[in-house]
Amino acid sequence: MSVITFSMYFYASKDVTILWEKWETKETWQLVLSCVFWFLMAVLYEGVKALRDFACQKYRKYASVQMTDGSSKPLFNKSSQSAPLMLSTEHVIQTFLHFVQMTLGYLLMLVVMTFNVWLFVAVILGYTVGFFLFGWWCSSDTVKHEHCG
Repeated sequence: MSVITFSMYFYASKDVTILWEKWETKETWQLVLSCVFWFLMAVLYEGVKALRDFACQKYRKYASVQMTDGSSKPLFNKSSQSAPLMLSTEHVIQTFLHFVQMTLGYLLMLVVMTFNVWLFVAVILGYTVGFFLFGWWCSSDTVKHEHCG
């Protein structure tokens, strides 16, 4: 049985174990491919976060629509005072997107915790590029509700 030691400081080696014992990089090309993969996962994280925000805004807008018969009296008013349904399609979609976002977020956190400089830079650049691509149309409320990334 081999003993695995973990660095508690940043290092810039091409030899790194990423998340699983079988995911080891011994060659430079393996580390580069791993960095590209985690860069893309960080971009995807920001995309899922933006998609959740978009879906939430769309559902809120839909839920506050008032339908009338042409008079000023509403026939149907689904305002913010009505309770959302736990098993509604919108809530199930939001729950799934939350699951994907949290899974990606914690996996990215664990990759950063390898303390490999190259993986750290790849993840941070991925978050940055992802925010640049998707963050411009998110609501300002999103920043208040971020978790782990």
